Amino acid sequence: MEDTTVITKDYILLADLNGNVALSTSHTESDRYLAPYFEWGFFGSKPVADGDPTRTVFLSKFEAIYLREIGLLSVLPMKCTLSGEREHRVYAVYKQLRDNKWVVRSGCQYGGDFLLYPESGPGQQHAPYIVLVVDDHLHAPSGTIISGLVRAAQGAKKQLVISCPRTKKFHLIDRWIPELERMNKNG
Repeated sequence: MEDTTVITKDYILLADLNGNVALSTSHTESDRYLAPYFEWGFFGSKPVADGDPTRTVFLSKFEAIYLREIGLLSVLPMKCTLSGEREHRVYAVYKQLRDNKWVVRSGCQYGGDFLLYPESGPGQQHAPYIVLVVDDHLHAPSGTIISGLVRAAQGAKKQLVISCPRTKKFHLIDRWIPELERMNKNG
């Protein structure tokens, strides 16, 4: 129990087996207390029902670790740790994007690691980018997989961004359609 639960005077943190965290508070001003986590920084997700008496925000593992690093959470459950080289690299990209004022959400529904929203956040507009973290050139996805991801991204009106944590660079990948190129040149 102690490795999955942290209780402080302001909140309770519960971690699941994957390190995702539920942050609950019984703080009398809970709406104001939890606002920085969801509204100001677009961290976590609200409970499904409005007026939820549990006053809970659900945070991903990366969100919880990032909030701890920037001082908005004072402690984390022990289960909420990074494991393995890939997870450390993916978190490094998450942190770089957050530090550059992007709102970062899970991109697994589109085959990527993250969805990127501008500072205005989800609800204001759709995420324009899907980010795929590529560990290095030896473990890069095949051209067929990249092509499929680009097509999926375009079908969802998004663009694919490949991130290389080792170089800290981002590459926008687009689909080239020869017929369109010819039509544009011929006017």
